[in-house]
Amino acid sequence: MCPIHEWKLETISLPFLVKTLSDNDPSWTYGDDYSVVTELPKATWISEGKGYASKIYSVQISVGPKTHSIVIKILSTSIQLGQDGSNSDYNNQDKKVEHSNMLALAHNRELDFYTISSAFVHMKIPKFISGQKVECGNQGFLLMEDLSTRAKSDFNVARGLTLEQAKSLIEQMCVLQIQSLGIADLEKNFCQINVLIGAVAEYSRSCVEIIASKKYEWFDAGRAKEVLSWTSADQFSWIISAKKEFEMPPVLVHQDLWPGNILWEIGNSENQTESTESDDRMLAIVDWQNCHAGSFTSDLAAIIGVNSSGCLRQEHENELLDFYIQRMSDLSQLCSQAKNIRLNKSNVNASYKISLKCAVLQMAMTLVTNPTHDEIPANESEGPLTQRFRQLIEDIFIA
Repeated sequence: MCPIHEWKLETISLPFLVKTLSDNDPSWTYGDDYSVVTELPKATWISEGKGYASKIYSVQISVGPKTHSIVIKILSTSIQLGQDGSNSDYNNQDKKVEHSNMLALAHNRELDFYTISSAFVHMKIPKFISGQKVECGNQGFLLMEDLSTRAKSDFNVARGLTLEQAKSLIEQMCVLQIQSLGIADLEKNFCQINVLIGAVAEYSRSCVEIIASKKYEWFDAGRAKEVLSWTSADQFSWIISAKKEFEMPPVLVHQDLWPGNILWEIGNSENQTESTESDDRMLAIVDWQNCHAGSFTSDLAAIIGVNSSGCLRQEHENELLDFYIQRMSDLSQLCSQAKNIRLNKSNVNASYKISLKCAVLQMAMTLVTNPTHDEIPANESEGPLTQRFRQLIEDIFIA
């Protein structure tokens, strides 16, 4: 066992960590001298096996009888590329550099978000402590509050949101959008990351092709061709961009609202990993690497079209759109720039219809990436994610 002062988590040393906490974390009250630490810090890799582009650790630091917990998120390109060479691009130096640069841009974007959102109110996101951008050879990292003991260990992708959960997410989206209107040079400072948009569009195309290969009657060649046309980088970028004709300026968009990026609080139910109808407490929205200035209905379509079951969407879609419009009006006092915004149902519906195209692509990626959540129940002919994708396709092409 190494001496306490030699402890290191990748490139983060204990003296550096303690100094950073002392300078940036009000809940750390033990000064900047690492000698106050009485045991080797315990780091648990809580993102292991989840395919993220960063390693996320829950770190416990003991100071006498007290323990201070934080989360450290460290950018790691090897997770995506595959250290064992399983990814064919791993040994292609140009691809490796391109991939690393893309992840660096995504990490830096997330750090920009947490830095600027620290001034936001009523946002359910982890409290930001500090971070470092990927530049000049530095390894990128984020320090945040540790929510791991309060969050459910998993969320059932197949179940979908309850109505109250969907509304709580829309509420958070409104809080974000209203306050983002006050960000100076929003479009410049949070522009789309082209290389990231291209990578997501390319992956969505491969997922749509996999689904099309199954020859479903409801996803015939004509429909597949139309959906595939949305996966070009230019078309994908246009879909998620703000459009002047809808009279709503660009707002900050999460752009990756799927169940894995939404934390729900542990309740009193016996099963601490499952959500129930009465267990709707959202703890935080995480993973802001894809956020950008864009369409006000992008995240709305993801909440309703990707995270909610087709049945809930069909039954409550209009109610949820009306809820969005009302909450945007109610929350306009959060930002002076929002007071002149006048959303109308016609523009919301028209923009939402375009954003559902992105929801289709997000749903395709969710379906292909999570096959274990799409197991066919007894006496059913399709899995719940396939059903959700089918209902979305049918409603879009019939409408």
